[in-house]
Amino acid sequence: MSSRSYSVDVTPGANSLCSCGRTIIYHMPCAHVISSIASVIISHLDYISEYYTMNNFKMTYVDEFHTIPDKAYWPSHDPAYGLYPLNTPNFRRRSSRPKTNRYRNIMDEPMH
Repeated sequence: MSSRSYSVDVTPGANSLCSCGRTIIYHMPCAHVISSIASVIISHLDYISEYYTMNNFKMTYVDEFHTIPDKAYWPSHDPAYGLYPLNTPNFRRRSSRPKTNRYRNIMDEPMH
């Protein structure tokens, strides 16, 4: 439990608002809104955004997924056509782990 208090506005048939701001960010009721709704015995499912409905979830994956073809079937590079290969990154990548600044002692020696 927190000692902070939050202002909750629960309007039937509309989006709920809470001063914590999570309802606006996530489009779902936060714990404060759910506890307010539960105190007046209303279902919290009416306050969840339409983006989280099962129908919209299914519509997300209704289209066909296309796989990347094998490299043998990739088109060749043709400057006249306008396909250019990707350039190497401009930044230098480190090939090893960072060095430690810790002093080694007896505990670091392997046991025989």
